[in-house]
Amino acid sequence: MAQTRTEIDVHLIWATSGRAQMPAHALARVHGLIAAKAKSLGCPHVVVGGIADHVHVLARVPPALALARLVQALKGASSYFMNTEICPESCFRWQCGYAAFSVGTAELAAVATYIRNQPQHHAALTTTAALECNDLDE
Repeated sequence: MAQTRTEIDVHLIWATSGRAQMPAHALARVHGLIAAKAKSLGCPHVVVGGIADHVHVLARVPPALALARLVQALKGASSYFMNTEICPESCFRWQCGYAAFSVGTAELAAVATYIRNQPQHHAALTTTAALECNDLDE
């Protein structure tokens, strides 16, 4: 039987609608939900981070899962979770778009560290502009 091996790693970024701020108590829970959903879709390696108005995800995507489907599922599950479990009194939404960048094997550790350290990067103003996607439209 033929074996298939893929290493398709992508760095995803998307923001809240209108760059609205998620409550501080929600961040870790939303990030955990996004990681769990990605794993349930077959992504074996996932790193999630971000700050109150956007999220970064590093995921190894299985070959049978379309990137758009992955993003749709992650955004849908996390917005549902926000609206039903965390902040049912609000109408939380993610922006319509997203950014996706392929990540080579040599870059994986650096990208994972960048994602894990999002709060520190934003506080110290050491973010990488191209990876923050401030130009994404609603």
